[in-house]
Amino acid sequence: SLYKKFQQGERTTMKQDMIEKLEKIGFAFDGSKFKSPLWRAKFLKSTAFEKEKCSETKANGSLLIDTGRWKENYEMLCEFQRQKGHCVVPKIYPENSRLSSWVRRQRH
Repeated sequence: SLYKKFQQGERTTMKQDMIEKLEKIGFAFDGSKFKSPLWRAKFLKSTAFEKEKCSETKANGSLLIDTGRWKENYEMLCEFQRQKGHCVVPKIYPENSRLSSWVRRQRH
């Protein structure tokens, strides 16, 4: 994954500001957190707060990230998060397979 490469100091397109943006909207890079009922309950309680953060991030446009394709995908994730209340995009997601693939590349 891009995130793992970043953590290991390998060459990747993943940057610290990208990681921070994703974490701000509730994206978890460690997929095992999704399996914990306690983590999921805690996350779902913060849904309104996270939705607000995602909206603010989109509205203010003052981001360091300027890579067009990444930003497009991030915006799709924000929209998914606004609609569903979380960032857990299914591995197989016919409604938006591009988003599903992108999320997997960020995470794994």
